[in-house]
Amino acid sequence: MAGIEKITNEIAADAEKEAAEIVAAAEASAKNEFAAAEAKCRDISNEAKGKTEKDVAIYAERIQSQCQQEAKMAKLKAKQEMIADVISEAYGQVLNMEDGQYFATLLRLLERNVEKNSKGELLLNEKDLKRKPADFDAKASEIAKAAGGELTVSSDAVKIDGGFILRYGMIEYNNSITEIFEENKEKMQDIISQKLW
Repeated sequence: MAGIEKITNEIAADAEKEAAEIVAAAEASAKNEFAAAEAKCRDISNEAKGKTEKDVAIYAERIQSQCQQEAKMAKLKAKQEMIADVISEAYGQVLNMEDGQYFATLLRLLERNVEKNSKGELLLNEKDLKRKPADFDAKASEIAKAAGGELTVSSDAVKIDGGFILRYGMIEYNNSITEIFEENKEKMQDIISQKLW
C-alpha cells in the first residue's frame, strides 16, 4: 500500500529509541542463555573424560555444534521477540495518535484507496465516529470527488480497531489498522531489522 511507507517510516523512527533498550535486554538474555549452554557443555565434557580420546573428540565436536546451534536459536528468538515488540508498540502509537494527526492519516489513506468514478460510503468504529473532526466528512467527500466519485461517511459504526471500511455496493475494502499492519507485516519487519542490525 503506497501510503504505508510514510507511516512505516514514522513508526520505525519512533521505534528506534525504544529499540535500543530492547536490543540491550535481548543481548543480555542471549548472553545468559549462551553462558548456560557453555556451562552445560563443560559439564558434559567433564563427564566424557573417561572415554577414549577419539570418542571424546567426536563427542566434544558434536556437543560444540549443538551448543552453537542453541545459541543461534536463542539469538534468533530474541530478535523475533524484539521486532514483534516494536511492531506492537507502533500499532499502539497509531491507535493512540492525537485526533488531528490520526484523522489526517486516515484522509491520506483514503486518497490512496478511494475508488475512482464510484459511489460509496466510509465506515468508522464507534470511538472514531464520536471524535472525528467536524470537517472530516467534507474532506472525505472532496477526496472522492477529486477521483470522480461520491463518498459519504456513514453514521453506522463497524467493529474494527481503527482506520475505516470503504463500501461500494456489496464490496467492502478493509482499511482497518489491524489489516494495514497485517498486510505490511513483512515490510515493517524488514525495516525494523535494518534499523536495529
